[in-house]
Amino acid sequence: MPLPFERKRIAIADFHRLSIHVLLVIMRGDILSPERGSRIRFMKIRAAESSDLEPASQLWFDRMNLLQQTDWQIKLLPDAKEDWRTKASSWIADDQVRFLVAENNEELIGLIAVGLAKGMPGLYPQRKAALLDMAVDLHATHRGLGKQLLDMAKRWLSAKNVTELEVDVPAHYPVETAFWRTQGAELRFERRWLRI
Repeated sequence: MPLPFERKRIAIADFHRLSIHVLLVIMRGDILSPERGSRIRFMKIRAAESSDLEPASQLWFDRMNLLQQTDWQIKLLPDAKEDWRTKASSWIADDQVRFLVAENNEELIGLIAVGLAKGMPGLYPQRKAALLDMAVDLHATHRGLGKQLLDMAKRWLSAKNVTELEVDVPAHYPVETAFWRTQGAELRFERRWLRI
């Protein structure tokens, strides 16, 4: 049976050692600086608000539609967007979650949500974080957006003294696999789904 997601953990301290730049179609992992210029000149990353849920759900929906094309096991519910909005609205008020959005010229172009969690019993770390969701606008190129969203989430996690982020990477979507590899994600466990 195909593997729908690979579980990866990232040591946050290792992020800053990376110097590999990979061009990706959707989530580009190259590091941007004001000197080099950016296509996202007016981009702002901020905490998500209730008014962001509608456009954020569309970003999520577009990503899921894309993933469905590469993995038959991903099936959207008829009310998928509303279901996602309900869950995402709980992240806004949750102090164990950091839900961020990126906007460019007042248009939502990306989101990331990370949550604090307990580690596995008997193993270090005793506290970790999990990537709850991440999506970027698939209809335009935003160089470095995925990395910038991740960097902002990592700052919050570092302030909480969390050193590892667990990420479920779609097993059949090489663009996201490459993005997470570029960020230093290492394969630690494989999550497999068994039909019963």
